[in-house]
Amino acid sequence: MTPIISSERETKCEEVYVHAHTLYTVLTGYQRNLETYFVKKLNKGVEEKENHE
Repeated sequence: MTPIISSERETKCEEVYVHAHTLYTVLTGYQRNLETYFVKKLNKGVEEKENHE
């Protein structure tokens, strides 16, 4: 009986870890996308200013 309970607990921990890891990956990916978006936007703004001069 005891091993079954502990294995269930381990499975739950693994599931939680996987969910947390997935969430972390999604959030860091989202942050990276935002950073590249703003960097591109800034670069575009700088290029436009140089073209106007």
